[in-house]
Amino acid sequence: MSVRRLILTFSLTLLLTAVAALGYLHFANLNQYRDQIASQISSLIGRDVTIGDVDVSLWPELTVTTNNITVSNAS
Repeated sequence: MSVRRLILTFSLTLLLTAVAALGYLHFANLNQYRDQIASQISSLIGRDVTIGDVDVSLWPELTVTTNNITVSNAS
């Protein structure tokens, strides 16, 4: 196998992986992960965190939107 063909195969594999990842972000229901994300943030800052609905938009720029984020007061 020539080096040119190897580089082409690697590039196409990388491109298909990127397209698959973006397709997953576009069609997946990310609300199933919001409790895990809130738990990670809570452990980082030491306060209770709740997150509302999560939505991802890929075009014209990558944006992550949530309706409601609540952070509890310090004790």
